[in-house]
Amino acid sequence: KRQFPADAKEISVDKSEISGVLALILKISEKLKTKSEARRLVQQGGLTINGTKIGDIDASVPDSDLLEIKLGKREFFKVIIKE
Repeated sequence: KRQFPADAKEISVDKSEISGVLALILKISEKLKTKSEARRLVQQGGLTINGTKIGDIDASVPDSDLLEIKLGKREFFKVIIKE
């Protein structure tokens, strides 16, 4: 139905641990092992944060307490950002 699933995996992350989108997706995904894999995924349009497609590897993480992240076609995460 192209909606964000209610049963998506929830992960808590400290704000100090993430400097950009690459650091964030490497932190939350078990499938991505290297920065080059993460960079390739972002450049090919496989990252969506809060319904917005991110194509820039230098993009900053949106300033929000809860992020709904979609990686590729089938990986969904609810990321709770702690101060």
